[in-house]
Amino acid sequence: MIKLIVARSKNYVIGNEKNDLPWHIPEDMTYFKEMTKNQIVVMGRKTFDSLPFKNGLPNRENIVLSKSNIDLGENVKIYNDINLLIKNYKDKDIWVIGGAEIYKLFIDMDIVDEIYLTEVDCQVDGRNLPEFKFNVNQYSLNSKRESQNENYKYSFHLYKRN
Repeated sequence: MIKLIVARSKNYVIGNEKNDLPWHIPEDMTYFKEMTKNQIVVMGRKTFDSLPFKNGLPNRENIVLSKSNIDLGENVKIYNDINLLIKNYKDKDIWVIGGAEIYKLFIDMDIVDEIYLTEVDCQVDGRNLPEFKFNVNQYSLNSKRESQNENYKYSFHLYKRN
């Protein structure tokens, strides 16, 4: 099963110019950690480079999709071919964790089974910021939970493919 986990603003923005989250929401970070712990996570090289851990996320199998043959260390697998990646992990859950190009690649291939979306009630200003959009008509909202901290209101959504 292919699962995608992402946080975005009301205007679909998922990152800023520094390739970082435009907000600080500890509850969302905990949610991300709980959902992806001991799982296979797939990301692009820019997302990998933005991680605070240079050997990939701990307690996860880290896979980087990249057009280049790069060495990111022994704890990280590199794939240049998304079809080969899907074939090699066809019987396992794959968590797509970003960035925008990788999300778009999986969404455009029409292979995402579940979307775990944190929607942050804010607008992020800037030019050419990474976004995440999907055709909501292809999915059913399975669950929604609202929350807030001192700076933001946000909600956790689980969409499942129709």
